[in-house]
Amino acid sequence: MPERPIATRSSRPTAAAVLAAVLALLVAACSSSTGGGAAGHPGPGGPGIPPTTTTAPATTGSTLDATRCARATPAACPLKVAAARAGLTIGTAGKFSSTAREQLEAQQFSALSVESQTLWSVVQPAPDRWNFRPADQVVSFARRHHLMLTATHFVWDPPSIPSVLPAWVRTIHDPEALRRAMRAYLTALTARYGDAIGRWDTVNEPLALDGTLADNHFRQVLGPGYVEDAFRMAHRIAPHAQLFLNEWGAELIPAKADGLVALAARLVREHVPISGVGIQTHLQTGDPNWPLFAATLRRITALGLPVVISELDLPTRPGEASPLEAQATRAAHVVRLCLRTPRCTQVTFWGFDDGDTWLDSYLHPGTRPLLFDAALRPKPMFFAVREALLGSPGPPRR
Repeated sequence: MPERPIATRSSRPTAAAVLAAVLALLVAACSSSTGGGAAGHPGPGGPGIPPTTTTAPATTGSTLDATRCARATPAACPLKVAAARAGLTIGTAGKFSSTAREQLEAQQFSALSVESQTLWSVVQPAPDRWNFRPADQVVSFARRHHLMLTATHFVWDPPSIPSVLPAWVRTIHDPEALRRAMRAYLTALTARYGDAIGRWDTVNEPLALDGTLADNHFRQVLGPGYVEDAFRMAHRIAPHAQLFLNEWGAELIPAKADGLVALAARLVREHVPISGVGIQTHLQTGDPNWPLFAATLRRITALGLPVVISELDLPTRPGEASPLEAQATRAAHVVRLCLRTPRCTQVTFWGFDDGDTWLDSYLHPGTRPLLFDAALRPKPMFFAVREALLGSPGPPRR
């Protein structure tokens, strides 16, 4: 969950306080719902992790032409089928609170992002205590349903959400001690899950509003080169994984966009093992800066890097006429921007349905930012996104 100073109101608690509380609840839920953590670092397929199945994924809808697919029910033509026709993967942040939700996630999506289950504060709440059970659940689900899995986040320390890092890590001020702790955390997850984690958001939200490196714990202890260090460390530990730089605000704030492009360019120039860039795309203010958004996608891919829309949600705007239709139009335009950008390879929605979204706590109740409503019924946005995907049928794009 990102740190964002926009769209707050003085009549409510500060965004930092609300978001910190939301994250604390997530972390507590991950721990309390699963009991104590597993000890040690079991290898791939460890306790609770079944081996990868060999059953072929379902191909419902793959034989329909674009016109028939656009008119079909969600079950007859899932989003993942429409996305595959366009050469994209379509993802969601995993939710596991009901069987019905899980079934729809598996039916509709080809990729899964971890919401909080692999955060350092969840996996290693104390130096000698490990809690793999929340991550076991998400990895097992991804394996069973053949979903590409993105883990979040290896290096992340938003200044306004101190609970993202374990308290004991914040007490480390020796650079080599911090590097040892980072290696132990990532090594434990890699040893346990092998190549089940196909992508890591290796460094998340490293930039301040002005596009410079934020003053977080990693920079304070390791210096401004911590971003490069994190990518190189992750590549040594998990050489099979795609390693992404992930940031918010690049679709809206010019300085953020410039800073993100400059940082990605430096990583490429210095031969750092970066695999791509994620633009989160939390459209809390309505329309983004569409020209800036399109230009940022092009500038990143011009570096030779893939780009993904990594955390898309689109809260409805109070007072906006026909809010669900406006939301649908925005979502379809985001998808079309990705389709028009060579090397834009994935669109991931940050959640599944309106009944379970972090934005209701961060902004206000009833934000309705996702593809399905609280009763798990498809919204106009679902059909608009599917139509946008079906507008470019054919072989995968280069």
